[in-house]
Amino acid sequence: MGVVALRVRGVRRAPARRLRGGRGVSAEASSPPSATIAAVLSAFNPPEGFDVRVRHLASLFQHVVVVDDGSDSVAPDRFADEPRILVIALPENRGIAHALNVGIERALQEGADHVVTLDQDSDLDDHYLERALEAEQAALATLRRVGVVVPATVGGAPALQVQRDGRPAPFDPIQSGAMFPADVLRAVGPFREELFIDAVDSDYTLRLQRAGYELVLVDELELDHALGELVPIMVFGRQLRLAGRPRHVVHHSAFRTYYMVRNSIDLTRRYRGHARWHLLRWRKMGSMILAGAVLGPDSGAQFRAIRYGVRDGFAHRLGRIRPDVLQRIRGTRAA
Repeated sequence: MGVVALRVRGVRRAPARRLRGGRGVSAEASSPPSATIAAVLSAFNPPEGFDVRVRHLASLFQHVVVVDDGSDSVAPDRFADEPRILVIALPENRGIAHALNVGIERALQEGADHVVTLDQDSDLDDHYLERALEAEQAALATLRRVGVVVPATVGGAPALQVQRDGRPAPFDPIQSGAMFPADVLRAVGPFREELFIDAVDSDYTLRLQRAGYELVLVDELELDHALGELVPIMVFGRQLRLAGRPRHVVHHSAFRTYYMVRNSIDLTRRYRGHARWHLLRWRKMGSMILAGAVLGPDSGAQFRAIRYGVRDGFAHRLGRIRPDVLQRIRGTRAA
């Protein structure tokens, strides 16, 4: 059975105010939902405003599990005054998939029946959980198995959608802001740790599809999330402007480009029965990677990252990038 998505409309919206260091939230926090929902947050040298976001999440969730992925930057006692926040400090960096798995396991041990996974730069408004639960209940009235509830707006931009069975459906949603029922997490299993970073959420989407679960896209859910660094497109020393607007390219570091290419090849080889899905994903991701490589400030490193990502993807070399490959991508060692 393929993924059949339901788009839920008409969930009420509360007026918003500005949270210092975070995003707009409602004037009064919603009452705690009847479900036991935990937030699982992976952290690695978190950015400014992190503490404010985490404490805000503690006002929404029964449990907030922060997993420091080996950066030694979030001490276990950092939020000792807030009983809802638990910090797990991992001894080494083993990637976002491992960090999320550790956090999810602890959240389930604490009795959570739903888990929302989040990146360290993401935030939710005060009524996010209320709307997500309402959408899940509405979906269960018509759908057989709900695998995940995802926001329709991410970082101020509409999440990518496709038409499936005559209805708008989420395409390759990111894991940040996604609400998973606990029984789904137990049935489908943990995130694939050998991917390390990038495509971890894409892999899980395909596994949900294989297992016959359905994705619920909610119009009224908005995730405050950074989608990448915007670098100005420069032409002869001046920023390119089209239709009166300055133009940018989304830029990722070269080592991230390596993971994006390598892991996407792994997905294509592993899930061969999803040709149209892969084609659309490669078209979207490929254009972003090539634009960053051609127009970004580190073209040489970007093209080397693509080269080694392709090589290791076809060789099925997964896990953390090897130090010698990272050196070659950076140009500090001859290829």
